[in-house]
Amino acid sequence: MNERGAINKASSFCGAIAVIFYLAIFSITPLMGEDYGLSRRFTQEGIIDRLTWAFHRSHEQITNWNARLGEQIAIFSLSLPEIFFIISAGITFIFLFFILSLLIDDNFKSDLTLKSGVSFSLVFFLWPGMEVFFWKTANAGYLQPMALTFLILFPWLHRPVLIKISQSFSLLFIYSILCLLVGLSFENVPIAVALAMLVIFLLYEKDKRRLIIPILSVTCGWIILLTAPSTIYRVQYYRTALKSPDISLDYLIERAIEVCTVFFQTSWLIFSLALISVIYLGAIKRINLRISIIIISSILVVGSMCTSPYTEARGFLYAWCVMYSVICTATYQLIKKSQSSQPIILFLYFVSVCYATNTFSIYKNHAARLNARTNYIIDHIGREPCISGVKIRILNDEHGYKYINNRDEWFFYNMINTNKYFDCKITNM
Repeated sequence: MNERGAINKASSFCGAIAVIFYLAIFSITPLMGEDYGLSRRFTQEGIIDRLTWAFHRSHEQITNWNARLGEQIAIFSLSLPEIFFIISAGITFIFLFFILSLLIDDNFKSDLTLKSGVSFSLVFFLWPGMEVFFWKTANAGYLQPMALTFLILFPWLHRPVLIKISQSFSLLFIYSILCLLVGLSFENVPIAVALAMLVIFLLYEKDKRRLIIPILSVTCGWIILLTAPSTIYRVQYYRTALKSPDISLDYLIERAIEVCTVFFQTSWLIFSLALISVIYLGAIKRINLRISIIIISSILVVGSMCTSPYTEARGFLYAWCVMYSVICTATYQLIKKSQSSQPIILFLYFVSVCYATNTFSIYKNHAARLNARTNYIIDHIGREPCISGVKIRILNDEHGYKYINNRDEWFFYNMINTNKYFDCKITNM
């Protein structure tokens, strides 16, 4: 077997291992933090009862707190039997990293197995924050809408696909609906996506007037989300709760420093490798203007976080995806052009598998602690301790943001202040 054949097999093998580990970890990860606020404890209820409850809970969430599409996906996903969430999360993971492997590659129809193998193989090593993979609220609220976001961006980087959409009324209609849903998904991502689409339209596609429709669809969805009463209320709530001053130059500078600090603390590895990859792809003439526009849009998304009163690292998800796509494409080109690079890439695959194994171990131990506490509470439901108060404590985790964004403080204070989820009084140990 030649060296190219060996690395093709290694990419496929390590990529398959990564997918298996992802599904295994997601399957054992219990509810955490805000998951309890978006769901209820189901026992013998059927699908219709679960969907009915989810519909009313979603309406309440849209009206009173958060109208984002992902929030509603989370409510319905958490209401259905767990197998449905495992399947949807698995499909999302496979689809997103498959499309990222092809996103900025000119000849996206060739070497699909190798390209996707590279993408799956490196994910555990490079990904900055696995909360979007395994924390159920973040998976439904961020990762799944982000997969949809890159689905609608893909045609703008691959003109034959875009032309096919513009020539078919039915495809354009479906595509525009998907664009509307993307607009409803995030407060800061859709406007950057719409601007990227608009710039590409003005530079290359002005004669295809129909293509303005999906751009308007993204924009309309974004405007609907931003002007929703619940969004206005939530923004005002956080500004009041966090005592945020009115927006000024000093405030924006202060926020920019914080955003950059959090970004580099969590994303330094993927950023550094993406920067090297951009330089390499530029040197071999694999960076065109369309790709540059998407890269700039990711910078705009990160920059837009300066207007928010707080910084959550998962807000960098769009930028992470763009950077990851750049790295995967550069890795693929290295495999094609330089046999001397292949031992290094195989070593990175090995490191990533080690990260996957470690991640499984971390989540297995974390799940055991959370499940033990949950079972302890459930064991007391309907008995005297639920009247006087079942005592619990916060469960801390020291593995760092890359592995777990510990939401137990949210769980702890919400559980001791309400018996809504367990129908049981819970108190502070």
